[in-house]
Amino acid sequence: MGLAGYGPAEEAFGVLLGNAGRSTYHWLNSLIPLAVIDFAARPEQPSFRQVFEFSRALIVCLANPSESELERRQFEFARAAFSRTIRVLRLGKGGVVERSTTKYWYGLLLLARYFDARGVSNDVIEEFLLGKYDCHNPAQLELLRHHRRP
Repeated sequence: MGLAGYGPAEEAFGVLLGNAGRSTYHWLNSLIPLAVIDFAARPEQPSFRQVFEFSRALIVCLANPSESELERRQFEFARAAFSRTIRVLRLGKGGVVERSTTKYWYGLLLLARYFDARGVSNDVIEEFLLGKYDCHNPAQLELLRHHRRP
């Protein structure tokens, strides 16, 4: 539980931290959900299997594996595609449900604006981590500071 408006920036920060240990992160991977949502929302209502196959094809294309790597990583690619399909179609077919993708993208924009305005330093990060609040709402930050335990 947090103050109103904290969710998108917190979710985006979680995505950033989740990828912090990687030596490379292909930002194009973040667009896969948008392509899958577009495919799943077509008027002809593709089946769960069709959305899954499309998701898997995108994931494999972005990984661009060699033939031996493709064979070795089939399960990994299928699992990632299944997870993506479940998130997009939570009901199994039709009626796209995915909401987190837009929340992550909006949150990344909020984080970029926040850190662009303040820079990146220990003090700024400590302020951001002060609590679950809308980091662009100075009144919420003051409220947290006022009620903070010494």
